[in-house]
Amino acid sequence: MLDVQIDDGGNRDLVMLYGTPVPAESLSPIDDWLSDDFRIITPETVSIGVTPDEALPGLKQALQEHDVSEPVLLGHSLGAYRAFQLALDDDFDVHSLVLIGPLAVMPDERLEQYNEMAEQLSAGELDLAEVAIELWFRPEYVESNPEVGDQVRRWFQQMGDDALIDCLHHELTGPDLHSKLDQIDVPACVIVGDQDVGTPPEWAERIHELLPDSEMHLIRDCAHFPHYEKPAPTRRILESFLSS
Repeated sequence: MLDVQIDDGGNRDLVMLYGTPVPAESLSPIDDWLSDDFRIITPETVSIGVTPDEALPGLKQALQEHDVSEPVLLGHSLGAYRAFQLALDDDFDVHSLVLIGPLAVMPDERLEQYNEMAEQLSAGELDLAEVAIELWFRPEYVESNPEVGDQVRRWFQQMGDDALIDCLHHELTGPDLHSKLDQIDVPACVIVGDQDVGTPPEWAERIHELLPDSEMHLIRDCAHFPHYEKPAPTRRILESFLSS
């Protein structure tokens, strides 16, 4: 069963689904203040060695065994994909969705890039952090915001090569969920940075248009990690959505 971290701060359930290949710590700026009102549940999904489809039963079982009830699902990047999977599951009730830099499919050309990166990393031919920074951020953005690149490097060092290779080979693949998004009838909040290259605004816009009950927020001068790069506006958006 998946390891699950729980912060028992509040009486409402909120499940944190972080994007890989970065660690759960990537969502800590949100966790720090939401824990006053929510019981924060964070399944440890990095380096589980299976695709999101294969991981879904174990993810659902782990949440059910911790008595998670009608949670808010907060997903970033690939974590948003996992949130969609849970919201589309007939046996799992969801209160609402918060989707940050979301994706409903990983395009084939991006998957090819990640698989090549995994092979090069296995052969010791690649500094994956530098390649990820190039994939997620425009060069001029990193030049103006060097702390973003520094943070990615720290996360990747913390995870280690084995976990990164596992993520690149397995966790980024899954079927296209766009055609099913109109079946999700709970409120959703879509947040994306206008400089996001990893999960660009047009992906978020398409998801917003397909979800029956959603609002979308574009954060200016922000890339792939709004909760780290622009915590104040991200917090204002979440506080408004979660209090409604």
